[in-house]
Amino acid sequence: MPENTLLLVGSADGSFQAEEYKPLFEEHSQADVIKKEGMTHFSTLTDPNAQALIAERLDNIN
Repeated sequence: MPENTLLLVGSADGSFQAEEYKPLFEEHSQADVIKKEGMTHFSTLTDPNAQALIAERLDNIN
């Protein structure tokens, strides 16, 4: 994955093991992994704080 990739995961993800993403992606890609406390699998897309984080990231892509 390119360096501009953002993987936003929630600590309360009921579908996947959120704590496993960061070590895996650090080893095999340049993606930034951000784990947000209390967010679920889908709230990483629907929560206003998550949307703001994604929007800020998109604004900073060159």
